[in-house]
Amino acid sequence: MLKTKLIVILSFVTLGLTSCKKDKEAKTACALNETNLLGTYKYGAVTYKASPTSAAVDATSMIDSCSRDDLITIGANNVFTFTDAGLQCNPSDSGTSTWSLQGNILTLDSQSGIIDNFTCTSFTVGNANFFTAGDTLLITFQRK
Repeated sequence: MLKTKLIVILSFVTLGLTSCKKDKEAKTACALNETNLLGTYKYGAVTYKASPTSAAVDATSMIDSCSRDDLITIGANNVFTFTDAGLQCNPSDSGTSTWSLQGNILTLDSQSGIIDNFTCTSFTVGNANFFTAGDTLLITFQRK
């Protein structure tokens, strides 16, 4: 649904980059670039912090239940696809858009953000000031 698409797009607005640190070989294999970013992802953990000092709480309910099993594909030719998979939303929230990556800045539909904790199998997107000043919404995407 539109709410879910908006959360995904807005999730790419405010982030920080951390690459793999296990060893030099693993770090090279997990470099954030267009080739390594390409793939299909599903939602992982979703957490929310009301303030910088508050504890993170599960925020999975912020994503519509029919959207939690959806697939997000960052594809070749800079095409971003959102697929209404599994439990279908009514109306379907499938659609396409364009994306670009410059350094660690990912842009979807003219909304830019920074990828955080990119490991080639997952990455986290954080939105600061999502509802109010000082809050943070964190969504992890797991490679399918």
